[in-house]
Amino acid sequence: KKNWSMDEKVLSKKYYSLAKIKQVEAEYKMLLGGRNIGKSYATKEDVIIECIKNDGQFTYLRRWDRDIKGVYVVNYFNDINWKKIHEKTGREFSGVYYWQGKIFLCNFDADGKVVDKYHVGYSHSLSQNERYKSQMFPRVLYTIFEEVITDQM
Repeated sequence: KKNWSMDEKVLSKKYYSLAKIKQVEAEYKMLLGGRNIGKSYATKEDVIIECIKNDGQFTYLRRWDRDIKGVYVVNYFNDINWKKIHEKTGREFSGVYYWQGKIFLCNFDADGKVVDKYHVGYSHSLSQNERYKSQMFPRVLYTIFEEVITDQM
């Protein structure tokens, strides 16, 4: 019986690749596909890498303000491969910190306190769009709009 590590298991499965869609020149790109094939994972990992490399930021967009509560935002990013982020950017992070609509990549000290935080994004909801009018987000390069089409449609 082979003793599989988590990385070997992950590598043995087929997950979504952004390679083809990144070749398409379009102002907006939309990924549609089955559940649990890695669309969100591939997107957030790629967007984080691109934002770090280009000193940019992203917006994590959801339909409802209840979907962008701190615990939900942090959980959304819990599966990030921090080793890959480091390999691609030279920056080391170990987690995500969320405060007042801002998303930070960070490290934690021995007491669990946030150190070395890097502001990489924002969270917004469509239901609160009036609050964002006339606000400037000059470093935002990408928008990750999750659950565009819901089961309730």
